[in-house]
Amino acid sequence: MNTRIQVEHPVTEMITDIDLVLEQIRVAAGGDSNSPSATSSSTAIPSNAASMRKIRSPSAPRPARSCTITRPAARVRVDSAVYHGYSIPPYYDSLVGKLIVHGKTRASA
Repeated sequence: MNTRIQVEHPVTEMITDIDLVLEQIRVAAGGDSNSPSATSSSTAIPSNAASMRKIRSPSAPRPARSCTITRPAARVRVDSAVYHGYSIPPYYDSLVGKLIVHGKTRASA
């Protein structure tokens, strides 16, 4: 059993309406687990800080400042620590955020 929370957990949370981190804590404390049921679809879209210039490595992270940050509507979740004016350093993983969307079907998500 893998007891660590996975990077993809927001997709499961969107289709089950269960907070998986809270659920892990509840079960670890001896509580009962909720039984998830999914009747919809969700997908995650990563956002990376990458160079669009054709240099040696076109996907190499580049330091930059974020511009406009717009929060989406309901049934869309944004997982990111980036804020307006944030300086994105080139030293770490280039993932700066994830957009998680939800719909009744995969096509609508």
